[in-house]
Amino acid sequence: MSSLMHRRNGRESSGFSTIELSMSIGILAIVIAAFFGAYNGFLRDVAFAERLGDIERESRPAFNSLVIELRQATPPNSQANGQAIEFMTGERIVFYADRRSVNGPERFEYRRTNCVDGLCDLVMSIRFAEAGSAYPNFTYDLTGAADIEFTVLRRVAETARLFQGIQLAGATEVVVDDCDRLDSLALGPVPCRFDRINLTLEVAPRGVGVLPSNYVVTEEVQLRNSSF
Repeated sequence: MSSLMHRRNGRESSGFSTIELSMSIGILAIVIAAFFGAYNGFLRDVAFAERLGDIERESRPAFNSLVIELRQATPPNSQANGQAIEFMTGERIVFYADRRSVNGPERFEYRRTNCVDGLCDLVMSIRFAEAGSAYPNFTYDLTGAADIEFTVLRRVAETARLFQGIQLAGATEVVVDDCDRLDSLALGPVPCRFDRINLTLEVAPRGVGVLPSNYVVTEEVQLRNSSF
């Protein structure tokens, strides 16, 4: 009996064995690694959310202005035959809207340009109607620099289609990707008679790749002034 108690007390006083200590350290290392991995992931998510918030604050006002301008788009003259849109592709649109206290509706142009590594600038320009022109036949000088031009947004994704027209044929929706009312490309005139314009804006936050982590906003814009 005394021999058994002596062996038990000897084992209890010796502490952890080398194997037990190694296992404890290994488990602790795994727990610490898992914690720091989760913590680093949390920090990345927070930083990414902050970058998305920044780009949303930058993008939303510009996008909302474009939506309002398109909703108020109006044909510039009787030759437009009720078409407020003059030209449209996936990366460029030209239309007329009376948004400022000047003579006649302004000629707006939005275009994606200066693309590098899949990211571009979105530039907006405005031309005012010529002073000698009047309703219902406003004219515009398209030579030289625009009256107003500035970069609306940077880091706009090159691959995303910005503009797309929708025509209603009864209950059927007809998608129109491109139009050129004045045949500016010399490919033959294509009417820009739309009921709606689909807008898609995709902007990459700084420090984040183009896809799949972009800020994307879409809007279906009803053209209110379809006749002159």
